[in-house]
This record gives sequence, structure tokens and C-alpha cells, in this order.
Amino acid sequence: LANNVAFGPKPKFDTVACFDMIGLIGMSPSVCVVRRESGVKTIAEFVEHTRRKANEVTLGSGQIDHYAELFKRRSGAQYRVVSYRSSPQALADATAGHIDAAIAFVATALPLLGDRLVPLAVSSRKRSAALPDVPTFAESGIADSEVESWFGIAAPAGTPQPVVSRLSAEIGAFVRNSGVQAQMRTLGIETVPEMSPADFTQFAKDDMARWIRIAREFGITPE
Repeated sequence: LANNVAFGPKPKFDTVACFDMIGLIGMSPSVCVVRRESGVKTIAEFVEHTRRKANEVTLGSGQIDHYAELFKRRSGAQYRVVSYRSSPQALADATAGHIDAAIAFVATALPLLGDRLVPLAVSSRKRSAALPDVPTFAESGIADSEVESWFGIAAPAGTPQPVVSRLSAEIGAFVRNSGVQAQMRTLGIETVPEMSPADFTQFAKDDMARWIRIAREFGITPE
């Protein structure tokens, strides 16, 4: 919802005015992984590795090329982004050695980490509960690189207020449930503190504004 406004194709409707934002459920970061054979163990080592082999190192991205581009520009790394239709495809090629690294959602990457792929950093503001030993990009010295996919509930604009209030209350109970929280973590998703419809609306607007700013910085216009 937020990315499409910035990167296109340009929506034919107002992504804010057409929805009543009801409640945020959870957020999921991405993780940068490299092949273990590379010997790279940190983001700083990876950036230096790409500079020594300028534009020879390949990093796969499945439907999140703007994440890969953001990391590249913020870190000064010099890799080539290889686009895939999905994160699993990018991770499969990294595991097979066809590309050197990948950026993928934590939930997708978790089963593949180990003997072949090493996680370097996560893109969230704080460490992922699913990967507590893996630092964030910010901890690794890469500023303004936080990226988290978010999941929430919205309804058509003009939904009766009693319905919005009821749904908001149920979402709040859902995200407070310890069993739900535990299950979400196995998927690489962190539930968030209960958020009112007004706060969720502002959250969505702020995220859209940030991606529009980044798109302009990169010289990207929707088509």
C-alpha cells in the first residue's frame, strides 16, 4: 500500500482517502544473507567485499528491489541487483551459488539459514525475535535503512463507526494474545502494541511519505 504510491504503477485511487485504516497487526523485516563460502560475517565486511570486486558481486531480490537499492545507496556497497519474481527464488539461487547474496523477508529466509547461508543484518528498527543474534542495519552503521513490511486491516472509507470500533477492539485482543504472538514469531512477524484507527492512519501516511521521499531521492517516478 505504501510502496505503490512511491514506485508505481501509480494507483487509480487515493490510497488514504479510499480506506478506513482500522488496526496494525504486525511487522516483518528483511534480512541480508550471503553464501558461507564467501567468508563474510558482517555488513561492513560485505560492503568492503563488494568494493574490492566492484559490480562483480550479485545480490538477489524478490519483489523488493527498492530494499536492495536502499541498502546499496546507504552503505556505499557496489553490487549488482538481480531481480526475481519472489524471495524464495532469490534464496534458492543464493543457496545454489548462482548469486553471491540476497535480501529476503525473514520469514522466507529462516528455513534456509545454516550451512549455506549466513545472515548479516536485519532491516528492522530493533533486532528480530526470530534472529536475536543478528544485528540491525543501523547497528551495523547503515543509517536510514530501516525497512519493515507491515500487515494490518483496512475497510472501505465510510464504514460505520461502530463496525470500525468493534474490529479495532478485536484486533487489539488478537495482537495481545501470547499464543498469537508466539505463532507470528515463527513466521518472522512481530506483533505490535495495540494501535488505534487514528494512530494506524497516521502510521500509514508517514510510511507513504517516507517512500515518496526515497523515490524522489533515487529519481524514481511512478508509471
